[in-house]
Amino acid sequence: MAERITDAEARARVAQWCPTFQPTVPFPGALKPWQGVCLECGADVAPQYSNLQQRGGACRACGRKRATSIQRRSDDAAREKVALWAPSFIPATPYPGAALPWPGVCVDCGDSVEPTFHSMQQGRGHCPNCGRLKSQAARRLTDDVARASFWDRADQDKVVFVVRAAFGLVSHWREL
Repeated sequence: MAERITDAEARARVAQWCPTFQPTVPFPGALKPWQGVCLECGADVAPQYSNLQQRGGACRACGRKRATSIQRRSDDAAREKVALWAPSFIPATPYPGAALPWPGVCVDCGDSVEPTFHSMQQGRGHCPNCGRLKSQAARRLTDDVARASFWDRADQDKVVFVVRAAFGLVSHWREL
């Protein structure tokens, strides 16, 4: 059976594992909440001794801040990525985060736009106006395709309607 840890031993070990935790009550035991104060934010916290030993942190809020700061991409790195995905987007503010709108200017049309980093990463573009114009241009029939669409009345019993679109040849036969 494991030996019991004294209050002085527990405080010494916790000071090494988690220097941002200051206990306010005597050591209650390894699996019971230990009342104390987070020295980073000043919040009252009650972590278990075993959690301090395994995770090295006492305050959940401060732990989340540390984790997100590690995962967060820098402004320079975000600008490099966006320059590859959307070269006609110029950010006007520092990088706010992947899911938040990032104000900037579209070089193609001059509009102020606010795409998210994720939308540009997924290839959805950065400017709604330019995206709409590109979509309309892709769906618009060229003169050659429009001239190729015709009614063929060679056979009086059958009418052939042929449409040649950008996506291929589509034919419809209909009985009269």
